Formats: sequence, C-alpha cells, structure tokens
Amino acid sequence: MPTSPDDPPPAGGGAATEEDRIALVEERAVIGTRASDRGGIRVATRTEILRETLRVPLEDVSVEVERVPVGRYVDAAEEPRVDGDLTVLPVYEERVVVEKRLFLVEEVRIRRRRVPREAEVPVELRRQVAEVERLPPETTTHPE
Repeated sequence: MPTSPDDPPPAGGGAATEEDRIALVEERAVIGTRASDRGGIRVATRTEILRETLRVPLEDVSVEVERVPVGRYVDAAEEPRVDGDLTVLPVYEERVVVEKRLFLVEEVRIRRRRVPREAEVPVELRRQVAEVERLPPETTTHPE
C-alpha cells in the first residue's frame, strides 16, 4: 500500500508490515421491498333506475280562417302573400259585362296562432352505484 509524504513513518522505522496495517470496515445500507398481505377490497357495481317526469315546453299551432269581402274589379290577378303570421289568398271570379274583367270577390285570410303548453314526459334515468367492501388480510403462517 503506497504511502503519502504526509503519512507518519511506520513504527520501527522500516517498511510497513502486515501487522502495521489497520483494516477499515464500511457499512452499506440496502433497501428492498417485500410483499405483505394487508387485506384488500372488493368493488361491485349495480345500476339503479330512477323514474322521473320531465316537463317539456311544447307549442300547439292552430289556424283561424277569416273571409273578408272586397268587391272590386282588378286588372290582373295577384299572387297569394304572406305578412308575418298572416297568409292572404285572393279569390277571383270572372263576370260578364259587355266586356270580360277580373273581379276580386274576397280574400281568405289564414292566421296562425301559437299557444305554448307543457307536456309531462316520463323518462328512465340509469345511475351506477359502487359498493366497496374491505377484506381482512389472509391469516396464513409463514415458516421463518
């Protein structure tokens, strides 16, 4: 074993012998794991059905027909027209005078009315529930 210049000279003034050496011991930590039974859990699921009644907004549409007499001659037929919720359908007839002319007899007016209402709709809703059960550790003995 080489010596450094700072080391004191060996006892007896000569070269170091086996008896002059000091053995050094070092401890080392070793960390490991091992399995141990600490019990367990059991999880089971089940599905529940909830029955509920939901309120749903609906809309009923009804029509109202009104006949409006006009009673005038026109030069040409007009197309039906729509003004918002009102549809106007002109009704014509031909009349013989000395000449044939178009006479507007009436207009049929159709109005849509919306009446909101609510309906009840039964529905089934499903929900899962987890049931957790703790299991104790197994009690088996291990020979040491």
